[in-house]
Amino acid sequence: MNVKFLREFYIPLLVLLAIVLIAGFYTYLVVSKNNINNTILTPAQSALSVDAGGTPYTDLEGNIILLSDYIGQVIVVNSWASWSPASVTELATIAKMSAEFRDNEVKFLAINRSEPANTAISFIETYKISKEITFILDHDDRFYKRIEGYNMPETVIYDREGNVFHHERGSISASKLRKLVNQALAI
Repeated sequence: MNVKFLREFYIPLLVLLAIVLIAGFYTYLVVSKNNINNTILTPAQSALSVDAGGTPYTDLEGNIILLSDYIGQVIVVNSWASWSPASVTELATIAKMSAEFRDNEVKFLAINRSEPANTAISFIETYKISKEITFILDHDDRFYKRIEGYNMPETVIYDREGNVFHHERGSISASKLRKLVNQALAI
């Protein structure tokens, strides 16, 4: 083979092949990075989601509730149980704040810790807790575990992007909750 043929044919071919390989590798990196970014869940998505095959969240009537539907607004989530004496006052506070912020982009959820619907309903009726709140049954106690709860009640406030704005372990006063919700709405 002559040298002129090598320079005119193989060298441009090798340069073209190198360009194609570099472009392919760059495309692979971009696609991989986008796939990783799309699978990272916000704290709200993680805490409020149901794994495939998991027991869904339901309302008091047994209707399936997709808590991830509330992402995009400020979400106040209270974890409660009928066996927790502090839950009576806490749910009354949450209901009062829910009524106060009714016209804002705030959703107040009260997630019961794996009690049967009749127990939760009886508790709500016995203590005359306003139904201003969206009551949720968490049959697997999933939410409390995901927020690494260790006190009762616990309240988590998520901002519009689904990030934890505040996590209160134990009871929260109406004035503190009002202030935190207003701060979350302001960002």
